[in-house]
Amino acid sequence: MADVTGAPVPLGTDEFDIPGDLGALADHFGGQDMFSVANAAALPSSDSWPGRILMTRDTNTLYVRNGADSGWLLLQPPWTAYTPTLTNLNLGSGGSVANQCEWRREGDLIRVRFAFTLGSSGASVSGIPAFTLPVTAAALSTPAQLYNGVATLYDLSTTVTYVADIGAVISSVSQARVVARGGGSGAVQPVSGSQPFSWAAGDQLVGEFTYKPA
Repeated sequence: MADVTGAPVPLGTDEFDIPGDLGALADHFGGQDMFSVANAAALPSSDSWPGRILMTRDTNTLYVRNGADSGWLLLQPPWTAYTPTLTNLNLGSGGSVANQCEWRREGDLIRVRFAFTLGSSGASVSGIPAFTLPVTAAALSTPAQLYNGVATLYDLSTTVTYVADIGAVISSVSQARVVARGGGSGAVQPVSGSQPFSWAAGDQLVGEFTYKPA
């Protein structure tokens, strides 16, 4: 390839064979294995460099080569489903009952998504709803600590949605709880069987939050 920069001609190229050099460049970058591999087991153990990013085609997951060029790190880990243990919340059965939770690690934080739907039979809310975390949280800074996130409480009968906060369970690093926001004072108010509405079939608690693991 002709030198127009004054820099040394790259190794393996011929400044008088521009078509050949362009073809070699296309061969190098044109293959899909330059940007993706079949699965995590196919990630190369050599011939890479720190910061290289590859996608696994089976799960569409991104990996980045670590700074020591000795292994691969998940750039954006996939979501993992889990079924938490519920406290003060009985989803019952029937209807559109659902207990859907998933989590993933994002840097030094854990992100959780949850969606609880009360069934048509035997469902009840008997106090502040709480559920177990997928990974134990770091020690609480205060007994009333709130996690970084928000929840919504949906009343199917009136189609009204209430905003709620997500807090730590006092003296526990293994659970989170949903607490409704109060009136004009902005004080946090407890959720109960009748607050912020009378819970019934089809009502939902949905939210997403992050917290620091132990």
